Amino acid sequence: MQFKHLFLILISIVFSHFAKASHIMGGEITWECAGANTYQFQLVIYRDCNGQDILSNNLDIEVWGHPSVTTINCVLVQTIDLSPPCTQVPAGPIQLDCGTGSLGGNGAGAVQKFIFQSAPINLPGLPPADGWSFTYDDWSRSWSLTNIDTPANYGMTLSAIMYPIIGAAAGQCVDSSPQFAQDPYLLLCAGTNFEFNSNVYDPNNDSIVFSWGIPLDHFPVGSFDPPNNPIPVPFITGFSPINPTPDASFNPGNTPATINPNTGTIDFMSNTTGDFVMKQKIDSYRSGVLISTVHREIQLVIINCAGTNTAPQITPPFNANTTYEAEFFAGDVIDFDIIIQDNEVLQDGTPQTVTLTPSGNYFGTNLTDANSGCDVLPCATLDLPPVIMGVQGVTTHFNWQTDCDHLIDANGVQQQEQVYSFVLKAQDDYCSVPG
Repeated sequence: MQFKHLFLILISIVFSHFAKASHIMGGEITWECAGANTYQFQLVIYRDCNGQDILSNNLDIEVWGHPSVTTINCVLVQTIDLSPPCTQVPAGPIQLDCGTGSLGGNGAGAVQKFIFQSAPINLPGLPPADGWSFTYDDWSRSWSLTNIDTPANYGMTLSAIMYPIIGAAAGQCVDSSPQFAQDPYLLLCAGTNFEFNSNVYDPNNDSIVFSWGIPLDHFPVGSFDPPNNPIPVPFITGFSPINPTPDASFNPGNTPATINPNTGTIDFMSNTTGDFVMKQKIDSYRSGVLISTVHREIQLVIINCAGTNTAPQITPPFNANTTYEAEFFAGDVIDFDIIIQDNEVLQDGTPQTVTLTPSGNYFGTNLTDANSGCDVLPCATLDLPPVIMGVQGVTTHFNWQTDCDHLIDANGVQQQEQVYSFVLKAQDDYCSVPG
């Protein structure tokens, strides 16, 4: 009997903190097949709430390389306050929020997410070898960026590319781009170990590879032809697109940022404060052929934090609670406890509350239904529905009955292995910046 491998990546995220900006802090462009061979595009923008507001309810994605479609109109469908939630205590630090209108933020770390969405749209024809490019650009990125030379002189371009797919018919939608299941975490305290995963998944089970992208300027005229137009924004000495955070040359205790090419997890530690732009590039492959590229650009803010607070601790789930890694075969039941502890208190001595936020495109409906909510049954489940909270910790149980169907790719071919990512975000309620 030939065993087929099924890799489960369980990524625990423990992190701290956020700060300044003046307008756009980043964003991304993605798309999904919407039925009847149509595409639905989504444009996401992250805004510093202490800067200018986004006043338009309609924005256009520009299309490059297509013979007939030049713009895709997107309508604002949701605005979300991404300011870190916490429990404010008497005489303690305030909870950050975005308030209302332009300059409505109440401090560094107040951030808003704007989601613009298109109507289902046809894209006749087939992409050329270099693909159809989709862009949105804005004249104003943050003026407070530490790793960019004269940041007030540069804007921002968000982009994605759709490449041809072997065997696809003209005008046929046979691929959704990689999707982001986790919002970015943009604020952290100096001296904190930062580990973050955007939980990128591919709806078609295509292979995805992560790398650093190149932040671009805006381009009010011309065609999309980087690095000629728009140009890359210039990094100051000591930084680059592949070294976006302060390394040991700034402080011997710093650990430079790395990105895992298989999982997308970003790790670093900085004792140096400031505002730092970084960009993720996600390439999607089918049968070894590149079929799409999406990017997420974000602005990380590192500040000196008052008080002492550490992040919740997640107990390793495998091998008698000693490791996060284990190997499984298709057909195995993957079954383990998720144990999170945080014995610290708020500034007034009140025990902290821990919130667990799971994400992954193979969790079942409401996290608890193995028979609905994912593309290939059975789905993975927890024994608690959202919202999962507990005083000074929380425990829940993960269960997934895997199947050989979980090894089938977008072409219906069974693979030797597939990767599934489940991200667990554990966060306490310490103000103003939770761990």
